[in-house]
Amino acid sequence: GTNSFLQTTKKSVPFVGEKMPDTPRTSKGKGQEQHWQVLQKRTFTRYMNSKLACRNIQVEDLYEDLKSGVVLYNFLEVLTGESLKRFGKMTKGNMRIQHVANQNVVFKFFPEADIKLENIGVMDVVDGTPTPVLGLIWSIIAFYLVKELGSGSDDLAAVKKKVLKWCKRHARKRGVPVNNLTDSFADGKAFLAILNDIDNAGSPYEPSDPCTNFKAAFADAEDKYGVPQMLDPEDPALWQDEISMLTYLATLMDTLPDSVAQPDPNLLIDEIIEDNA
Repeated sequence: GTNSFLQTTKKSVPFVGEKMPDTPRTSKGKGQEQHWQVLQKRTFTRYMNSKLACRNIQVEDLYEDLKSGVVLYNFLEVLTGESLKRFGKMTKGNMRIQHVANQNVVFKFFPEADIKLENIGVMDVVDGTPTPVLGLIWSIIAFYLVKELGSGSDDLAAVKKKVLKWCKRHARKRGVPVNNLTDSFADGKAFLAILNDIDNAGSPYEPSDPCTNFKAAFADAEDKYGVPQMLDPEDPALWQDEISMLTYLATLMDTLPDSVAQPDPNLLIDEIIEDNA
């Protein structure tokens, strides 16, 4: 099979992801998880949880928790800001036949929203088959990244360029070259440089070893701006999957301010003089 589900827009988008080997599909849909799957599963789970927090829904196991269709239904409603009731009634049952009925309701949404799903069907999600489930979630996220960050006729490739440009601009001050969304981030310095450029005083640029850099940057982005830690700082190869990286970096770009007001040392002295006058 091909990974054609990565083509979420009408134009084909070249991705590191397209070189990803396919998982042989067994009848149960379970094989040895490959590294790109581990990376995407974590990233997508945390992305979804950040969106679903407003409905008190938390995904623990992506493949299991998506089977009933209820999580997907809520995820799409939160992202679109509209009700999906027009596509049919959801049922609460735990039987497979009820899961299939629910997924049929959810899947009616995709053609209307012009979200292209290739080689992904209702049964793939009901069975929790990793490759198509990840493909489905990526198709949804990519669609919304284009909607949030794109303008007019932009496709995913255009959004990717925008994200890269944003990273370059913010990392430049510290002399950290960003040429792509993958190995340019391998030592973690680019993450620190971006945050430092936005808040020089509050996010000091003190690079160390990669793991320390990842931990510092991801914790800073979460604590200060509420961006979930979609990438695992303990995984030295966290940068290898471009789809996960794009999801995280696009979220940073979408969430972070252009700059944070810096304390003005002169202002502080003036205030002290005034207070003592």
